[in-house]
Amino acid sequence: MPSPLRAFIRAEKVRDLPELSRLASHGRRLDPTGRRRTDNRLLTPFNPAGSVYSPHDPLDVVGAHRAALAEMGAVPYGRAAIALHLLVGVSPELIRESGGLHDPRNPMNQALIEKALAWAAEIFGAGAVIAWRMDLDEAGGGLVDIFLVPTRVARMNARCEKRIVSVHGALEDVRLAHKAPFSYSALQSSWATYAGATIDARLHRGEPKASTGRAHLPPDIYRRVCEQVASVAHARIEAREADLGKLQALAQEALIAADQARAAAERRAAALQAARIQQHARVQAEVDAAMEALTLGMSAVLDGRIVDLQYDPSDGLANLIPDPNLDDATWAGLLDALVPAWDRGLPQVLENLLAARKRTEGQRDEHQPSTTMHYGRMPGA
Repeated sequence: MPSPLRAFIRAEKVRDLPELSRLASHGRRLDPTGRRRTDNRLLTPFNPAGSVYSPHDPLDVVGAHRAALAEMGAVPYGRAAIALHLLVGVSPELIRESGGLHDPRNPMNQALIEKALAWAAEIFGAGAVIAWRMDLDEAGGGLVDIFLVPTRVARMNARCEKRIVSVHGALEDVRLAHKAPFSYSALQSSWATYAGATIDARLHRGEPKASTGRAHLPPDIYRRVCEQVASVAHARIEAREADLGKLQALAQEALIAADQARAAAERRAAALQAARIQQHARVQAEVDAAMEALTLGMSAVLDGRIVDLQYDPSDGLANLIPDPNLDDATWAGLLDALVPAWDRGLPQVLENLLAARKRTEGQRDEHQPSTTMHYGRMPGA
């Protein structure tokens, strides 16, 4: 049964000009994340982009932001967000129905851009969209980056009114319009409804995060984890295949050499085949257990059960640091569940994920590890 087609959205407030500049650098593939996620640099020059405020250089989001404020006569308000960055998308399967996922001439890519911009203008007001782009040089697809500057007229005092940038106010309007508990959830519903009505009736909203409990992972980190697990799995399966192939060859030689032992040799070949299937199943079970443990480890970092990873200076082994509020039994159970992935790169993955989380949240947690029961060194390490 084919997977259902989804319309989805991610929204992030842009706090200041340095943050907006970092997003612009990503669009130009000048930042490490942009270079790492680019799968085909030959497609980079063909990434569609546009800006009514910076038509000659639509990737200059900072310049478009300044031009938009000047044209609208608006100003930032205190320490409030200065812009809104949206990732508006649909399932890649829908794009592939009409052509290549990364083909700028694919009519479904063009329709997605047109309808995403129309929806953003309808929700946030004409002129609020300052720039947009579609990255066709990354592994994924079916996404449009849209940068917006929603504004409103605010009364400063009894005599003075000003047009100010109001990201929070615009999001609150969307929330109230959809009678939703959260503005980002309302955006999901709004885009899914619009996409289903204007792009393809099969498009629907995904399950709310509050229901699924899923946490978003950076795509480059998740892809590295999957590639690492797949590489280990393929190497182990190929090694088993080679060994079993040799055994099967010996069985065939025995059949040719001795007609009298044909029946016994055939039984041996059947047994070897059964062993091969069992061996493959065992390896697959190990891979599944490793993937489950890796996913559990990443979830434990994202939900705060694991707060740090430190290396013991005496032996260089990794120690996981738990949330101090976590009870010993729960922590011990979590460590046992992580064992299948410990020797398959889990410490490095968790170290990378912890670093990414600290950079994203702008926090530097300083947890001191317990000297007795709360060290996370794996059994037998």
